Amino acid sequence: MSKLFVGIDVDLRKNTVHCMAADGNTLQKFKVPNTFDGSLALVDNIVELSARHSLQEVILGIKATSNYGYYRPRFLRIQKSWLRFQPKFTF
Repeated sequence: MSKLFVGIDVDLRKNTVHCMAADGNTLQKFKVPNTFDGSLALVDNIVELSARHSLQEVILGIKATSNYGYYRPRFLRIQKSWLRFQPKFTF
C-alpha cells in the first residue's frame, strides 16, 4: 500500500506542512494559516496530493508549540473528504 507521510508543525499563526512519499522524497511543502479555513485548505491539499500520486494511506505526525495544536487533531479526524486514505495520527 502506497503511503503519504505528513508532518505538521502547528504554531499560533500558521501550520507548516511537509509531505513525503514512503521512499523519503519530498512531494510538497506548504504553509496554511492556523484558522478554520487554513485547516480546510490543509485537508484539501493532502487529499489532492494523495490522489495525484495514487497514494492509498496517509500517516500524519503533528508537533505543536504550547497548546496551539489541541484542536488540530480533532478537526482532522472528522474530515470525511479523506477517509478513503485511511488517515492515521501520531502526536
